[in-house]
Amino acid sequence: MNIADLEATNSTVVSASIVTPEVYRLCIEILQVPLFFFGIFGIFSNGFNIMVFAKQGVASDSTTVSLVALSLSDLLGCAFMLPQPVCFYLKSTSDSGAALEHNCFALTTMTCTYTHIICSKVTCFITAYISVERAVSVVFPLQVKRIIRMQSTVTIIIAIFIVAVALHAPYAASIEMVWGSTFDNSTVVTLRVTALGKLFNAINNILIAMVLTTASMVTVAIATVVMISRVHVSVKWRLGHARNGNSFLANAKASDKNDCTKMSGKMSSKNIEMCKTVMGIMTLFLVCSACSHIPAMAVLSLPGMSSYGVNRYLYEIFYTMKFDFDLINSSANMLFYIKISSRYRQTMVHMLGKFKSEPRTLNMK
Repeated sequence: MNIADLEATNSTVVSASIVTPEVYRLCIEILQVPLFFFGIFGIFSNGFNIMVFAKQGVASDSTTVSLVALSLSDLLGCAFMLPQPVCFYLKSTSDSGAALEHNCFALTTMTCTYTHIICSKVTCFITAYISVERAVSVVFPLQVKRIIRMQSTVTIIIAIFIVAVALHAPYAASIEMVWGSTFDNSTVVTLRVTALGKLFNAINNILIAMVLTTASMVTVAIATVVMISRVHVSVKWRLGHARNGNSFLANAKASDKNDCTKMSGKMSSKNIEMCKTVMGIMTLFLVCSACSHIPAMAVLSLPGMSSYGVNRYLYEIFYTMKFDFDLINSSANMLFYIKISSRYRQTMVHMLGKFKSEPRTLNMK
């Protein structure tokens, strides 16, 4: 593709696009600001989450393994998203800023931005698995250790990473890089989508962005409702027996075996705390996923909604908004851990205390 062909294509996009270049530039400039700051915060927060979980013991239970994998996926997703805002603001740092910005976007779109999309799907699938795991633990508290084992959790997490990469690999392999030069002899690189790439893109939008993502959202929503109802019942049960402690103990002496069986079927305070933490993560995931679902629906409903179509500007605006919501979802989990999980807070305070003072020698005997 030569320069004349590129200019003809761009002029067609400008004339037929719903969004003008000026509006497009303004929207992207605004959306890149939170993208940068949430990316930085996400790298810090998820890195710290992994450190805290490692301190607690990654293999302590299956949920911790899942949360570590979730933090790792979020960390990678935030890191791979950072080049986009950096590329956007390169234009103001050099005389050849337009060509530099264009080349930066072209070189990082598939290597970084597309990798972020893969990580966001890994996050989506792991979140769905965590929600199912927690729902099973509250519905079958006595059998959960037999139903969900550590080895099966590790296997599922690894499978999620492999499947997510495999689903996205065909489209990435069909993209070609075309090198050329402008009238001022600036070297530019352009991504060319092949006919096979357009087919894989359509399949990705239907299968991954719509079907699998929607299925994950429905799974998370159902599991969250189950957890909320069970936590509500358990909290009421605890409050009721706390107010009537004496009569409960008397009845327990009379029918010890029956009452103990009932008590064992209720959720422990640790399990309730864990469920509240997971429910916070699930709620944030549902909100952000609902907002980031808009681009996939727009691609299926509006003509020319693609990186190579006439509505390319609107497509890029929608996807930049999606990336903002992705990073909000990936970076905010630390806030739920701090707010709800007492174990996380204790470990965090202990770790931060080591940075402020000399570690104390503990007698373990």
